[in-house]
Formats: sequence, structure tokens, C-alpha cells
Amino acid sequence: MADIIIENPKKSKKWLWAILIIFIIIIVLGVFYYFWKIADKTPESLIDNSEFVISGQLPKELPEGLPIEARAILQSKEMKYEGGTLWEVSYLSDRSLVELRTDFSSYLSKNDWITVNEDQSIDSYFVYASKEIESLNINLAQNQGLGEKIVVVIAFTKVQ
Repeated sequence: MADIIIENPKKSKKWLWAILIIFIIIIVLGVFYYFWKIADKTPESLIDNSEFVISGQLPKELPEGLPIEARAILQSKEMKYEGGTLWEVSYLSDRSLVELRTDFSSYLSKNDWITVNEDQSIDSYFVYASKEIESLNINLAQNQGLGEKIVVVIAFTKVQ
């Protein structure tokens, strides 16, 4: 074979191109196989490991006394995950942002919740509070498309 390559340089270029193309094909197949194996071994998502329950009723597990307008509930969710459970309630309120903010702030202080983070602006209010193995997120936002209505989202988490 070496004699053929020395005698005919055009044949040697064809062999080199053939070897190069085969080498590139092997590399491309190796890369695809590698990424295919990575995609196959990724951990399952949280959704696969959790359980969702969606309803229009107020969850019984929420802390007592939360100033929630029960008749106005749009949706409530329960999500069980590896470390605990999350309950979320969302609804529209006709009350003002100031009234709602005052009620929720008062509830947190009267019930020994520790405020970890709080932020407020003209058209929104957010507070994250915790107590022992529980946490509470309260989001209030005025949506211009809904007029004067306030969107209220409350998420309560309990570690188990």
C-alpha cells in the first residue's frame, strides 16, 4: 500500500480524505452518544417526584386566622414534594392594597411570624416570613387590566 501511495499521490489524497471523513463521522457519533447518555441520566424533575392537587376550596392546612377572603378564591394548589408540602391560594380582592397590606402585616406580627424579607411599592407588596418548620409568602399586586382589583397569592410551606 505504501508503494501505491508513493507511486500515485492522487490515490493517497483519496485515502486521506476517506480516513478523515470516517474519523469525523466517528467523532460526531461519539458526541451524539455522549449527549444522549447524559440526557438519559438526568435526575427526574420535581414534577415527577411531587403530587399536585388543584381545587377552588381553601386548604384546611393553612394557618388559622389568615385574612383570606374565602368566597373570592380563584384557585388553590397543594404540592407535595420530597421535603414537605406547599399550599398556594390565589384570589382577586376588591379591598385596597393598603387595607390588605395592613391586615397581613398585623396577622404576621400577632402570630409570631419572623419577617425575613419584605418589599412594597405603590402597586405591590411582598413579604416572606417563617416560623419553626413553616414559611409564608404573601404577594399582593394591583393589575391595571383588572381595574381596582388586587391579585392576592399566598404560599404556605410546611417541612415534614
